[in-house]
Amino acid sequence: MRITIVAAMELELAPARTKLHAEALKANGIELRYLYTGVGIMESTFAITREMDRFRPDLAIQAGIGGSFHRDFGLGAVVAVGEEVVGDVGVVEHESFQSIFDMGFADPHGHPFRSGILHNPHDRILAATGLPVVRGLTVNEISTDPAKMRMMMEKYHPVVESMEGAPFHYICLHEAIPFLQLRAVSNFTGERDRNNWDFKSSVHNLNEKLIELVQTFSDNPDIWN
Repeated sequence: MRITIVAAMELELAPARTKLHAEALKANGIELRYLYTGVGIMESTFAITREMDRFRPDLAIQAGIGGSFHRDFGLGAVVAVGEEVVGDVGVVEHESFQSIFDMGFADPHGHPFRSGILHNPHDRILAATGLPVVRGLTVNEISTDPAKMRMMMEKYHPVVESMEGAPFHYICLHEAIPFLQLRAVSNFTGERDRNNWDFKSSVHNLNEKLIELVQTFSDNPDIWN
């Protein structure tokens, strides 16, 4: 069985690469690969598409840090993303955001979308995480403007924000590859001072959960098969 772990940057997976021993996993029938896509929608789309075409894993896990829209999910919190939406493909009209689905430029129910949302249908994988399952928002620009944040929250009700989640969901759904997206909160959206961001705790907690889950999936392949 082949597992690919996807992240935008190497720093997001460094602890797991140190602790996850490929030989031990291989003895359990698991071939483990890492993919670093670069930051943003375009780079991640290209890198993930090429990886899935060349390697085609049996399970793909995206693990990364991101922003939180809710104080209930504070710095260092880890969540599983069950739904992903694209937050800035459209137009702002009359102080509200209109997506390409609202504008009639795309079918909100066209595969792999359901009502304009990229759902993870793998309930057993999500349940196995033991984490809160939330909605993610993918953007090209980190949210700092209060008016824009208000529009996104009113329209999509996201919990976490990233710049790579939607491409990952979109490609895995198209390719029928079981998948899981994990996010650890490094900052609150709207926070401009990076001194208030917490990279250390978010990366640590993300990797601890990732290591635990890779072992769980390795020992129990029926969860994702």
